[in-house]
Amino acid sequence: MLSSFFRKSNLNKKKVDDLEEKENIPFLEEIEQKKKKKDDQNSTVTNRNSKVESSLPLPKGHEKYSEDDKDKCPYFQMQKNTEEKLGEDGKPKKKEKQPKGGCPFMPSEKKKNPNLDCISEGWNEEFISPHSYQIDYRGFLSFSFDQLEKPNFNLKEKRKVFDTYPVYLKHTLFMNDENMKKVRELEVAQRFFVYDKLREKGNKEFHKGNYEESILYYERAMSCFKWLQHVEKDDSDDEDEKKTTAASSSNSSDTDKKDLNDDQNEEKKENHEVHVEMEEENAENDPLFKDLPKETPEEKKERLALLEQVKKEKKAFRKKYKGLMVTYTDDNVVLHDGEDLTDSQDIEMRQSMLMTIYMSLAVAYMKCFYFKMAQIALDDAYKITQKSSQILFRRSQAVAYNKFSTIKELEDAKKDIETAIEMKRFEKIFQQEQGILRIMNLSDHNEAYVNLAHYCVKRIKERSDFETEQITMLFKREKHIEEVEQRLISEGKIPKDHDDESSSNFIQMNEEHQEYEIILEMMRKYYRVIEFYTETKKPDQVKIAKKELQTLCETVNIMNYLLKLDFKEYKNNGIMNKLREELQVDLDNEKILRRLDRLRKDKVKDIFENGNYNFEVFQYALKDYFKKKEEKEQREKEENEQNEEEVQTGKVSPIKKLLNSIFGCEFFLQILLVATVFGLFFYINSKDNVLSNLIFTNKK
Repeated sequence: MLSSFFRKSNLNKKKVDDLEEKENIPFLEEIEQKKKKKDDQNSTVTNRNSKVESSLPLPKGHEKYSEDDKDKCPYFQMQKNTEEKLGEDGKPKKKEKQPKGGCPFMPSEKKKNPNLDCISEGWNEEFISPHSYQIDYRGFLSFSFDQLEKPNFNLKEKRKVFDTYPVYLKHTLFMNDENMKKVRELEVAQRFFVYDKLREKGNKEFHKGNYEESILYYERAMSCFKWLQHVEKDDSDDEDEKKTTAASSSNSSDTDKKDLNDDQNEEKKENHEVHVEMEEENAENDPLFKDLPKETPEEKKERLALLEQVKKEKKAFRKKYKGLMVTYTDDNVVLHDGEDLTDSQDIEMRQSMLMTIYMSLAVAYMKCFYFKMAQIALDDAYKITQKSSQILFRRSQAVAYNKFSTIKELEDAKKDIETAIEMKRFEKIFQQEQGILRIMNLSDHNEAYVNLAHYCVKRIKERSDFETEQITMLFKREKHIEEVEQRLISEGKIPKDHDDESSSNFIQMNEEHQEYEIILEMMRKYYRVIEFYTETKKPDQVKIAKKELQTLCETVNIMNYLLKLDFKEYKNNGIMNKLREELQVDLDNEKILRRLDRLRKDKVKDIFENGNYNFEVFQYALKDYFKKKEEKEQREKEENEQNEEEVQTGKVSPIKKLLNSIFGCEFFLQILLVATVFGLFFYINSKDNVLSNLIFTNKK
């Protein structure tokens, strides 16, 4: 019984196994195929390794080593790794992208707004716009016929309002592609998504260190809500016509509009045809064209088609190079500043986004050392709202981290950060939870604000120490000269007074700050170099030029401070007045003032001579300076010669003749002669004088 039961059970198991095998055949086949593929890959790898090992010959001096010793050598291991990284075609293998997880509400660190405490100190540089040749004057290839009719065309008078716009707003003139036009036509809530995408791209470039690129994205994001538009005269006329036709036909139906437009088009066509026929008749009657062969209808058709093609090409050319052929003035530039918005929520949303982008722009400018441009952007943000401590914080940064800032400017920056700290205590944004503050990159606000307040105090002390050092040096030098002079006088010697110096030295001292002018010419050269390398897209060369410019700015700062020192106005300078009392320097004495002025110029000259400059830039600047100086002298010489010729030949303008006759010596002599004659007559006619008494007595 048991044996039969086990026999049956075994048979049932076999049947089940057979059924499972039949059902799982495709699955098993797949597993086997995968195993085969793995084996093939392993075999190819081993074959490749063997090929690599065989292809790498043993170097000289290693004859005693065998092929098995290759695995122990680090050089051969490195060669193996490089070969394994390459694919079958010899190119490097691409890494497979792995899915990244994260919170959908928490943006990545790269897309967050710039940190509060991320600015480094430096010397202010002038911002060079990539569109400066189009904005500043007439632009490339611009040729306006109305300027030929008006030779006295004054561009400054035509763009008084346009010149008040900041550079980043002027750049929106060149953001007039079709996509941006469509975005600007959307509602504020819909525009937000485009704005946010551009802002995140700018933040991404900012965190990479590409600050110039981030500025471009921030400007584009700003242009979604505030922009300038160039409006041509033809376009404005067309718009006016459209508005008038729309207003007149607003009450009519769509069919009436179509009929009206069709009638207008037909009238225009008829007028044009009549005009063409009249021109042709006049041309036929013209005697100059009588002898010419008459034009056949085919030739006429071909000529008109050619003219139409030329017109189209001309129109396409003007459309393509429109920006290069425009002179921007107040008449053809319109500002769009959200004046069409009526909903309070839309207005508030737009203002908050503009305020955010202005602050991002300011931080990017500061990272490039464009501190003055950052202040302009922050002033625009401050016009939107005066209740944000972040604007005051950034404004304080723009002044404190600029090494050119004076003590007064630094004290104003200190007031700004103190006000910001007080204001921050009542702002709702800083009372949020730490997670929300981390999303807005404001989690370290307390530390950042306090650190900036301490930094402002430090900068004020540094600047006051610098000014004290420069003035003390000049005062001590003057006191030393005065002591030496007194000692020589006590010894019976007469010291040489610098006022009696030779004329050659006197002329050399009175030149218009020649050394300072050469240094400024060097700065202009550096800006031209930066502009050139920016246009040719060579960021490495731009960085080198900016680094050299920063070192030159330190020299400019000292020279500029010394040349602007006014010892006569010592009462308005607290540091100078304090040092005058301590060192007992008499700044009311003219002799001491002249001596201090000479010492100041000598110090500037020493700084110039001991400076470490780029020789090529210095050479170019020196040549340009003396070339401009020669041209100026030549111009003055020609003007003097021309005036002398006019005086000699008598070809003097009537105004000059009048002025010469009034203020000339002959005029005063004539007046004196007439006055004496009248005085003599008056004296004779009076009864109380000696001459009149003698005359009357002789007559009697």
